[in-house]
Amino acid sequence: MTQSLDQIRAEISALELPAETQIEAAAAELPAVPDFKPGVPQVITIGSQIAEFSEGVPADLRSTIANCILLAQLASDRFVETHPNLDELNWYNCYVAVLKKCGWLIEKNETSLKSVSGNGAKVHSEIIGVLTAALGPGAAAASIILSVLNGLKNMEKDQPFFTIFDSASQHAEATLFQISYVDGGPGKQPRLNFAAYRVEASASATQILFFKLAGTSAKLRSSYADLVIDENVLRAVRDLIFAKVGDRIVGSITSIEI
Repeated sequence: MTQSLDQIRAEISALELPAETQIEAAAAELPAVPDFKPGVPQVITIGSQIAEFSEGVPADLRSTIANCILLAQLASDRFVETHPNLDELNWYNCYVAVLKKCGWLIEKNETSLKSVSGNGAKVHSEIIGVLTAALGPGAAAASIILSVLNGLKNMEKDQPFFTIFDSASQHAEATLFQISYVDGGPGKQPRLNFAAYRVEASASATQILFFKLAGTSAKLRSSYADLVIDENVLRAVRDLIFAKVGDRIVGSITSIEI
C-alpha cells in the first residue's frame, strides 16, 4: 500500500536522530561532500554503507538517495539507542522501515543467519555470495564493488576503500555494515538493492570484508532487500530529507576511488 505525500512528509518529520557527534561537529576539517556526476558509475560511502550508483542515475537523485540512506542509518541508530533490550535484528528492521517511510516500496526483504568456521576468507566468500544474490544477475554483472571484492585476495588494513567507514561500522558486540547498488535512468524507477551484514567473531575483526581473525569462527547475519521509489515522490521530499540530515552530511558521505 502506497502512502500519500502528506503521510510521507509527516513520517519523515517525526523521525528522531541521535545527538551530533564530535566528529560531525568538526565537519569543517573533514573531506568534502562528493561531486555527484551524471552518466558515470560512482561509488561513495555513507556512514557504515558503501553505495554504488549506476551510470543511469541522474546526479540530483544520487544526492537525495544518499541522504535517504543516511537518514535511515541515523534514525536506526537512535531507535536502537533508545531500545537497548531489543534483539539484534531491530537495527536492520528499523532501517528498512525508515526507507519505507521516505516513500520507498519494498519488493524483497530476506534475512539469514550462518555460522562460519575457518579463516576470514570464508567469511568474505559468504559476504560476496549474499551481495550477489541481493543485486541480482544484471546489477551483479555491472557492479564495480562486486568486481573489486571478487578480485581482491590480499588487503592491507590501511587501504582506504575498506577503512573509510571503519569507525561507523563498529558496534559494541559486532561489526555492522551495508553494501548497496542504485540503478535508474530514463523510464526507470530508482531502485535500491542492498545487503546488510552483522559479523560476530570469536575474536575482534581487524578488517572489514577481508577479516583477519585470531579465532576460527564467526557468526554472520545477513539481510538483503530490493526497494523502488517513484521519482516524483523522491523529488517531492528531497528538501525535507535534506533538512533532517544536512548538518550530518559532511563527514558522513564521502567519495572513494576504486
